[in-house]
Amino acid sequence: FSLSFSFSFVDPLSLVFVCLVLFLSVVMVVSGGETEPQTPPPNPFEKKLSTGFEEDLGEKSELLHEKRHGKIKINGFLAMCVAVVSIATCLLGYDIGVMSGAILFIEEDFDLVDWQIELVVGSLNLVSAVGALFAGPLSDRIGRRKTILIAAVIFTLGAVGMALALEFWSLLAFRIVTGVGVGVGLVLSPLYVAELSPSSYRGMLVSLGEVMVNVGILLGYIVNLSLSGLDHSLAWRLMLGLGAVPSVLLFIGIWFMPESPRWLVSKDRKDEAEQVFVRAEYPPEIIPELLADIEEMVNLAKQQDNVKWADVLCCPTKLIRTTMIIGVGINFFQQATGCEAAVYYTPKVLEDAGIESTQGALLASLCVGVVKVICIFPPLWYVERFGRKHFLYVSTLGMMFAHCLSAVSFYPDEPMAYLAIFSICLFVAFFSLGIGPINWVLTSEVFPLVIRGRAMSIATLVNRLTSGTVALSFLSLSELLTPSGAYIMFAVISFFGFLFVFFVVPETKGKSLEELEQMFAGDEGEKEEETYQ
Repeated sequence: FSLSFSFSFVDPLSLVFVCLVLFLSVVMVVSGGETEPQTPPPNPFEKKLSTGFEEDLGEKSELLHEKRHGKIKINGFLAMCVAVVSIATCLLGYDIGVMSGAILFIEEDFDLVDWQIELVVGSLNLVSAVGALFAGPLSDRIGRRKTILIAAVIFTLGAVGMALALEFWSLLAFRIVTGVGVGVGLVLSPLYVAELSPSSYRGMLVSLGEVMVNVGILLGYIVNLSLSGLDHSLAWRLMLGLGAVPSVLLFIGIWFMPESPRWLVSKDRKDEAEQVFVRAEYPPEIIPELLADIEEMVNLAKQQDNVKWADVLCCPTKLIRTTMIIGVGINFFQQATGCEAAVYYTPKVLEDAGIESTQGALLASLCVGVVKVICIFPPLWYVERFGRKHFLYVSTLGMMFAHCLSAVSFYPDEPMAYLAIFSICLFVAFFSLGIGPINWVLTSEVFPLVIRGRAMSIATLVNRLTSGTVALSFLSLSELLTPSGAYIMFAVISFFGFLFVFFVVPETKGKSLEELEQMFAGDEGEKEEETYQ
């Protein structure tokens, strides 16, 4: 079918986004032929460059114990800690879900135009990138627990401020405040869980962060539908203000939680770290070895602090270049495929597709949220059986097909509401089945210890900036390219994402950290050892 393009008004953000995705997509796919890892000879540097959380946190002692006595079990104390800290990621999901409905009433109450709607919706994701960038260094200085407390306070202030806003600019200001809290929580929640959890359950527990994002989105949709019958000015204020409830619960719950044992060891507080492992019911016979392993890795990390940003960005070695392309690339494609457009603008898109009642659009959005939550569980249960890449193949190709259906639902002059609902549900299902949760698994696996802090910051920054750009430009893109054209563009990006996974991303299922290290470093391991010593 033909698409009509109107260039009477060209939004600069839209042009920037189109150029950005085309350039990065081509660069990443072309890089695939050079960076596809081959299994090299053993690397003598393999034990000095950890590729994830596990060995960094004392994996050797835990794995040895598990071979002899079985897996370390999760007790009530550890489950409580994971549940409480996961509220931090739930806050992001709640904001995404609730803003999708609240913006309909805010638009009417404040008489907003498209660029103002995009700024209100997308500003949080852009600012959360700033919060994420500073979260790591701040938590290294004052501790994981205190940093999560700060995030809870910031989010609470932002939620209350948004609810009390009297005009567009004050709403935007408190939206920015909220974004800082979201960014800090998004980094600290998986970090805290990873540093406290047994290695055998760490991957699953870290992935729960994505589950809680989806639960938060669903809660936001439920609140939207529940309050939609109220006066519009009161409804959106309650929708946004209720976001303070989970952040207050997080603030209260964090007082009953311990500090991260790894951070305690890094501050020479081994006795306190030991007590944390005792409360988590780690077997007493492995705790001394576990603490020794952590101390060894902490000392190694301190010795390697001389690595600079220039080593990561300007003149990377083969190991760093390969892992950065994989880690940053998968974070880029997770957001560039249009997830934020799907969840933030679902009610508005459905209204444009022919659903006349606001409550009808919100009810359809609730169905989208339910599908998104249900589909997050299969990859968590089966990722170790079927591997990362199989889920990513299904996810990227499925999202491409769903976007094509969305494009058809707006063609030609009679939008098809039911097809629009089905295609959005199909998109979030395929997103949750693959690239949604597996992005975070891969990101935690690929980066070597020597650059992990900086690399994680860069990957999260790219993720949040891409997310914010999509949210900021979707309405303008729909006006520029027509809704069908915008969805075709996302379908093309999803196909590039499939090519990126096929040519660039390695399968990490069943590989030890040492094997991953050998894969990425190749024959240059010895050279890199000399470089960073």
